[in-house]
Amino acid sequence: MSYTERHIVETYAGLFEGLSALSKIELIESLSKSLKNEKKKKDNKFYKSFGAFASEKTPAGNTVTFVGANYKMGALTVMGGYDDEKIYGGAKNRSVSVSARLADGKMSYMAGFGRQLDYNDANFFSLGANYAFKSNMNLYVSYGNQAKGFWGNKTSKDAIGVGVNYSF
Repeated sequence: MSYTERHIVETYAGLFEGLSALSKIELIESLSKSLKNEKKKKDNKFYKSFGAFASEKTPAGNTVTFVGANYKMGALTVMGGYDDEKIYGGAKNRSVSVSARLADGKMSYMAGFGRQLDYNDANFFSLGANYAFKSNMNLYVSYGNQAKGFWGNKTSKDAIGVGVNYSF
């Protein structure tokens, strides 16, 4: 059980104390039905993967289309995407990306790679880690590299991020 799941269970368990005996029995019946349905959900695991498609026109008249998908296999989630921008006047800006996230208790490790298909075929990659300090607070560190040639740049660029993410 992950740290987040444990926190959710403990929070709900505190709420159960105020329920009547009849309400607790109904809750147990609902949980039992949920466990029986879990086997059916595992059989349809492929259909629980996530995919997205979006297409829109920008104020500048560009058409931007994005297709992405992710799939979770235990603690590992893999993701991929394709972005296609048709720039007003006929130019294109396309890119593909793949990434992965590995959850290990309170820690998550991330890595990503992308390739810009236009503008000198530049590559970019990123690495990061996230620590779930509390249920609503994360500490993170990240590194990213924008390769030479990205959007016509003549040099490679690096970025490092360190911080706290707090949710209210």
